[in-house]
Amino acid sequence: MAAQGICLAIGICSVASSALAHDCWLTVSNDTTSVGDKIKVQICKGHSFPKSSHGDHGPSLPTLTTRMPDGSDQVASITTNSSGSEAMIECKKEGLYLLAASLKKNANAEPHYWARTIVAVGDLSNKQLACPKMKRGLEIVTGDNFLHVAPGDTLRLSATYDGKPIRALLTITRKKGKTSHVRTSARRPANLTIDAPGQYLVIASITGMKCSLTFTVSQQSQE
Repeated sequence: MAAQGICLAIGICSVASSALAHDCWLTVSNDTTSVGDKIKVQICKGHSFPKSSHGDHGPSLPTLTTRMPDGSDQVASITTNSSGSEAMIECKKEGLYLLAASLKKNANAEPHYWARTIVAVGDLSNKQLACPKMKRGLEIVTGDNFLHVAPGDTLRLSATYDGKPIRALLTITRKKGKTSHVRTSARRPANLTIDAPGQYLVIASITGMKCSLTFTVSQQSQE
């Protein structure tokens, strides 16, 4: 299995002071894996981070698209059971896979939640790869060092809508509930200092729409 410094998940969330209410994000069984493996993707819903429940999504209708390393898109088949909505993705080639879910209230509505996860497949430890993007809807985009970021490093963050940078306040929640804020603009990204290993949740929103980025930082860089 390839070792990487950071895994990313882009999803939809809202924040309360000590817990997250009505949050949605993607989780994967493996965020760094090998060519030929299959990973399970779950559309999660919960009231705290990183804990979550995978229950009913109410009126929201999820779709899931995989952007392959060659830039092509494949629509995944979502199954819904007592654990919620999930899909299986086969990783046939080395590179970065962008798993992009969107939630809408009915078939004719525009998405109001976006959930995205980036999975590293194969040995990418010596490669500098740009953060893959869908360039659709509200999205949080990282700097090109996202695969290798470690405690003490700075991670660049931008908020975009349909691929264009926008102004946004980003709220960062650590695994144990500690929160902080950084601000990004259309001209200048925000800089997040990684202060410890573990799981992070970054949240951004604009009127009527929300998105988040979750990622895990390893103990040290894998470069």
